[in-house]
Parts: sequence; structure tokens; C-alpha cells
Amino acid sequence: MRNGSPQQCCRHVHLKAWKMTLDRYSSRALRAKFGSGCCRLLMRVAVLLSVFTAPVSAQCVGDCNENGAVAINELVLAVNIALGSRNVADCLSADANGNGAVTVNELIQAVRNALNGCAVVVPTPTATGVATPVATETPLGPTPTATVASGPRIVFFGLTAPDDTLLPPSGEEGGIPVFVLPQGRAFHIVVEAAPSTITGPSPGLDTFCQGCAPSFQILSSNPLGNGSAQVCDAEPPDAGGVPAVSPPSFDGTPEVEDALNDFGCRFQDGGDGMPNPITSGRGCNVQTACVRFDDGVFGCVADTVPPPRLQYCSADISVIEDFPVGDTVLSARVLDESAARNPGPIEQIIVRVAPPFPG
Repeated sequence: MRNGSPQQCCRHVHLKAWKMTLDRYSSRALRAKFGSGCCRLLMRVAVLLSVFTAPVSAQCVGDCNENGAVAINELVLAVNIALGSRNVADCLSADANGNGAVTVNELIQAVRNALNGCAVVVPTPTATGVATPVATETPLGPTPTATVASGPRIVFFGLTAPDDTLLPPSGEEGGIPVFVLPQGRAFHIVVEAAPSTITGPSPGLDTFCQGCAPSFQILSSNPLGNGSAQVCDAEPPDAGGVPAVSPPSFDGTPEVEDALNDFGCRFQDGGDGMPNPITSGRGCNVQTACVRFDDGVFGCVADTVPPPRLQYCSADISVIEDFPVGDTVLSARVLDESAARNPGPIEQIIVRVAPPFPG
């Protein structure tokens, strides 16, 4: 019943049991948030609407994983967003009007969609008989495609000092964080990723993939070090840098795959303290995470994001990968661990290396 279809549930369970299930998760918290009268009204109206009306919403409110149905765990998530204990980004479809919050009427619509199913969206004809175009969502990042990125989301992308403490960005340009550094080495790159939805596939573990593109993908707009095209030449005596891919492209060509693997070879991967015996990377617990906080404890930066989370941490950026003076744009995305290897949205940071002082 936790993740089953509510339509199937209600074939066997009276609507009163459905109400009790929602009450179990949310009534006490809803009373605290909206008052007991509003809580009772929500439950009664939701049941009445679900019984006596058909779905009328043009979108499937509450369908967090966009599979065309609203499950029990998605209703619980929507309630938690309304209470403020979860971020609206965890289920954008629960916020039907896009105002950044989940309201009582949106919870009612989500319950109705759960019990009656989601309406099928059809184009609205105009007076001339031509269907009115429907706006479609555009994926983030510099290389949009025809489909929305549905894979893991990057929940943190930044730098740490040699002692693993966070380096704060100096500002933003066009919404992209800018990190100003006195030199192009002696720091680490850290990326954290989480599933796109609470029920979505986990981010992939691998940062290097022989003969294919890795799950963790990062590109540089400038050559790093000597810009060597040799893949995974990160160790002496023949160590080389990382080639540039500019403008950033994840198009799957051999050159791009080589660049992804070459840069990814300089990262470790992990997941919540459960090292993979092959990749044996870092997770988000105190034993394996790569970000050290002021109290000396290691962990994930995005600690409010529920697991599973992965933390991808570069080795020390040394003279081998020395960043050039000026701006270097790093672009990253993560594929999920499903057979489809769905890519997530692209996120970017700017590493700005100051010119050396004269003389």
C-alpha cells in the first residue's frame, strides 16, 4: 500500500480507510499548520470531490515522478511540502499554480487525482480550428534537447580548500556561481546529486567508464594543465591535463566521451557510506564524505536533501590540472542508475583565476 496505485487500493479498501491513511501521516501536522477545522474540511472535501466529480485539472497535480498517476507516498510528500518540512522542488507538480507553495486546494486536487486518475491533456482548439500550442518545459543547461531532463539533480556544485573546508563563491553571473581564486590549483571540486523525485532512480556511481560515458559527467571550457587528449593520464611520470569541450556538449561523440572519462578519472564517487567494491568512493557520512565543516565533522553540503545522495569529489587540483588565468566554466550532469541512464539537468560554476601580481 505504500507505493501502490491508489485506484487499486480503493477497489479493496473503503474510502474511509483511505482517509485514515492520510490522517495517519498528516492530520496532526495539518491541524498545527492550518487549524483543526481546516484539516477536517480538507479530508471531507477531498473524499467528496473524489467520489462525485471527475478529474478536471489540465495537469496531474501531485504526480511527483510524472508517471501519470498519484501514489500514496506522493500525497504524503505533498502534505509535507505544504507543512514546510520538504522543499517544493521535491514535487513541482504539487504546486499547480507555480507560486512556490502547496496550498489546501492543491492538496485536494492531488487526492482527487489519486482516486480518480489524472486527466489526459488535449490541445484547446481556437476559433480558427487550430490547436492552441501548449508551452513545454525546457531542460536546464547550455545544451537543451527536445525532452525534459528527468535524471538526477545536482544539489550542490562548488569548491573546497586543501583542508576540505568549503570555499564560498564570490558572487554570481547570470545565475552561475563564481569562485575567484589566487591560483589555478590547490583546491577540490565537489558535486552532490540526488534522485529527481523521491521515488526516482538513484544517481549512477561511476565516474569512469571504459568504452562508454560515465554516470558522473563534467566538462571544462578551457584546457586544464597541458590539455592532453590522453584519457586518464592523471599520474606521473606521463601525467597530463584535461582537454576542453567548448561550448559544453554532452552529445556522446568519442571525443566528448574521452573528455568526460579523462576529467572523471580525477574524481572519486560514493553513496551514503556504502562504498562500492569496484569504485570504492566517498559517501555522505562522517567516515567517507569529502567536505569538512567548522566543527570538524565531514558530511554532505545539501544535508536537508533526503537520501540516497552521492558525493563526487575530485582529487587535489594540482599543476597537472592547473586552471588557466581568467574564467573557466565547469559544466556537470549526472545519469541515473536505471537501464535507460536518464541524464539530469546541467549545472555550472565559473572558476575565475586572478592574474599573478606583476614583478
